[in-house]
Amino acid sequence: MTKQIKTYIEENLSGEAKRTALELVEFLRDNELTFYKDTCDCWKDKIYYWVKLGDENVIIRYR
Repeated sequence: MTKQIKTYIEENLSGEAKRTALELVEFLRDNELTFYKDTCDCWKDKIYYWVKLGDENVIIRYR
């Protein structure tokens, strides 16, 4: 998990949304899940993230 997502959360969210997002990041880290942004051309104008456990996608987050 990169520091990048935590920086984004700190800079762009507030209140309950910020607390919830930081809790999710901590949960993912504690469970050794990888959180990363999809950079595929078809998603370049969207905010699209994946969570992986080993080689399997376990959560897809689209906002």
